[in-house]
Amino acid sequence: LIIPDWKNFAGELKEIFTECEKNTSGQTAQYIPQLAAVPPEQFGISVTSIDSQQFSHGDSDELFCVQSCCKPIIYCIAIELTSHEIVHRHIGREPSGRNFNELALDKNNLPHNPLINAGAIMACSLILPEKEQAEKFDYVVNVWKDLTAGFQPVFSNPTYLSELETADRNFCLGYLMKEKGSFPPHVDS
Repeated sequence: LIIPDWKNFAGELKEIFTECEKNTSGQTAQYIPQLAAVPPEQFGISVTSIDSQQFSHGDSDELFCVQSCCKPIIYCIAIELTSHEIVHRHIGREPSGRNFNELALDKNNLPHNPLINAGAIMACSLILPEKEQAEKFDYVVNVWKDLTAGFQPVFSNPTYLSELETADRNFCLGYLMKEKGSFPPHVDS
């Protein structure tokens, strides 16, 4: 998206930022210890257009864990590497009307959509299935690097370990999909 009047656009973004910054309701994710420790007042925005115009404001230099923000990107990567048709043989297209991590599949034993945990887990299984985990990880990190105008994403081992300690439901979703035959044939564990 090329924005011809970038200065005006950036001014509008700053106004939106200022309005949103007033909202201090809600809280950080309390179910993952490492995320619960993040200062809730951190708030930043960064936008880069396809022709490299950039706007950053607030705490945009603070590193943060993308968590569920990665789901649309993972979905797009899976589609780009396979096809829309292949992805949707394993992931539904409808809103679930349920919590993001609920133990539920649709009537076809598929995740309801790619933006809930089960759908994101499934989308990950479709990314470079012939490659080892390390190669898949590097590929996804490089996609993020491209999407962030060259910023090198970092891996936070403390956040990973904190997430792993509380990941029983996600493991359960994976086993549920495996038991129901939802995964493609190459997925064996």
